[in-house]
Amino acid sequence: MNRAAEKQEVAQGISNCRQIITAVYAYASDHRGGPDGLSDRQKTSSSSNQAFKMLFAEGILENELIFGCPQSPYQPDGKIGTAPHFVDALKAGENHWMFTPHLSDSPGSSVPFVYENAAVATWNPKWNADAKRRPLPGRTWTKGIIIGMHDKSVALEKLAATEGTEVPLKAMSDNGNTLFTQHGDKFEVLDVER
Repeated sequence: MNRAAEKQEVAQGISNCRQIITAVYAYASDHRGGPDGLSDRQKTSSSSNQAFKMLFAEGILENELIFGCPQSPYQPDGKIGTAPHFVDALKAGENHWMFTPHLSDSPGSSVPFVYENAAVATWNPKWNADAKRRPLPGRTWTKGIIIGMHDKSVALEKLAATEGTEVPLKAMSDNGNTLFTQHGDKFEVLDVER
């Protein structure tokens, strides 16, 4: 596939990520007044699928297609079920996006919030650069992965290497910190249901 096609797919992924963040903030403004309202209500969530499902139960979303991304093995089927439980929404294999729960305004706006599923789903996630643009868990784009931040900005971020099955983000400066490690290791990651 050519660069123009990949650029269009990345733009679609960025748009989906931005829409998810907007929906989480809409939920939070109705329930707690901060961007972490979804995660506070979902303290027992074991996956991003479960956390995001609340967006359907609360009437914020009626379509699950934004939870997909081009070239991902995890694609929603468009079926969400009926209120109040929406049991068909975001089943295993239907959500591409990981999530950092329990954020507040104190860590600052530079905390990764919603981001592409990783090969290693822990704080300071790692992606499979060997699976560029192939529908495999933790796959990357040619130039990186999509990350949505706590401040609602979304961008394609570079990885530390172009090859490897467990590649972290590229360091932001000489101190070696990435967007994830600059805040320490006190954050949780809600992985996708595979």
